[in-house]
Amino acid sequence: MKAYKSLESYNFFVSGWVHSILAKEVQPDKVLIFSRVKHSQRARETPLSVWILSETNVSVIAAHSSCMAGLAEACSHVGATLFALETGVRMRSSTTCTQEKSKWLMPAYVKDIPYIPVNEMDFTSAKKKFDMLQTQNVIPTTSRRMPANDRPPSKATDEEMANLFHQLSMAGTKPAILSLVPGYSDGYKPSEMCHLAPPLTSLFKPEKPESLPGRVTRLGRKYLEAHQFSSVATRWGCNHEKKARDYYVKIMTEHHESFTVADSGLLINPKWPHLGASPDGVVLCDCCGEGLCEVKCPFCHKNESIETLASNKKSCLIENDGKIQLDRNHAYFYQVQAQINIAEVAYCDFIVWTESSIHIERVTADTVFWDNTVIKATSFFKKGILPELLGKWHSKAAL
Repeated sequence: MKAYKSLESYNFFVSGWVHSILAKEVQPDKVLIFSRVKHSQRARETPLSVWILSETNVSVIAAHSSCMAGLAEACSHVGATLFALETGVRMRSSTTCTQEKSKWLMPAYVKDIPYIPVNEMDFTSAKKKFDMLQTQNVIPTTSRRMPANDRPPSKATDEEMANLFHQLSMAGTKPAILSLVPGYSDGYKPSEMCHLAPPLTSLFKPEKPESLPGRVTRLGRKYLEAHQFSSVATRWGCNHEKKARDYYVKIMTEHHESFTVADSGLLINPKWPHLGASPDGVVLCDCCGEGLCEVKCPFCHKNESIETLASNKKSCLIENDGKIQLDRNHAYFYQVQAQINIAEVAYCDFIVWTESSIHIERVTADTVFWDNTVIKATSFFKKGILPELLGKWHSKAAL
């Protein structure tokens, strides 16, 4: 197959989409190979799973991929994995010239190589030396450069340099060298540079995501209610959020590959610039891709089990067909769906933590629910929030 470099599977391989290759010997003459292959157009989605059953004589018995064409056992993702295996075996079995004994030998006519300084080495070719002999009565030397002047130039004094810079400044022009000299460089600074606003990067502070009062939800509440709300329940949730998230990470690490959770600030989607989301963390793992997590630490049920909490009618959890899940009519479900769609991720892990137990539920995007909800939220923003922001429509004193 001479034109293999034009195949789509070879392009996947050289583009670096194949990773996490694993192999297990299932029989003395058979090997099971597993790999992950990224999507060519959707790099943020979960990588595809590929497995190949092969004999030790490189004969492929069966193959499969989790893509739509994987049932045919001959998709490009399987081919990319085979190209990666072939390259790895070839590199492992190859031997470089420096790994072989006495591979680098001197020519037979060379008896000794003297050590000389670099400045005395002559790199002139034999042909060049012969041409020099044919042109004029020039005797080839061991160096093509003229001998350097042994006497270094004298260094200018500070007074001489100051006099030079002064004369240049009085010449009526603007020599570029004066832009680097203290005392003369101010005249070369553009006027716009003297009145620059602080860059946007100066607004970022690493501790901001960890500060709940700094989030836009708290700012909105402070603006509408004219004070910053705080209670025993909110302080309990803030103080135990990190403990709950650490316990969640410990559990998920045991069942997911390369599982990590990073802090998140305010997320804004250009589709809905009037909406924002501030999840408690950004989740990432090799097996499920990117998602979010939202942690709740209910103060009223801090000592209860999850089962007892779900039996409470005012709780965010309900029991449905023997399974405890987030109530689809609760405000927390609206919050989770907003976070998923604004961040454009596939899921959000909803976590309810008490001192005796924890509930972890993976909530996926509900497109129909979100399409109906975002229309109502946009209408409320235009009719309620925007008039208040622009003209204090609701809070101004009545005439």
